[in-house]
Amino acid sequence: MVIGKSGLGKSSFIDYFLEKNYSNGQDQQQQQQEKIQHGNFRIKQGFKAFNQTTLNVNIIDAPGYDIGQDVKKWYDRVRDFIAHKVKRL
Repeated sequence: MVIGKSGLGKSSFIDYFLEKNYSNGQDQQQQQQEKIQHGNFRIKQGFKAFNQTTLNVNIIDAPGYDIGQDVKKWYDRVRDFIAHKVKRL
């Protein structure tokens, strides 16, 4: 999970790490479906090769927080999202 302040580049970092390019329509549609499916949390999937092994990688892109925002409320949303995902395991 990647969390942090809004506008910091969290989504861009994840896309770069997973070598995703959301410039074509199909990937943009998939990105929008992920956003709708999980609220403001996006689960991005990809593959990364490390030492001759290919790993299936899932990264949760959490919504950012803004200055002046109730950070506790933001934190509670993140915590609740994690708790919900853990219960499903």
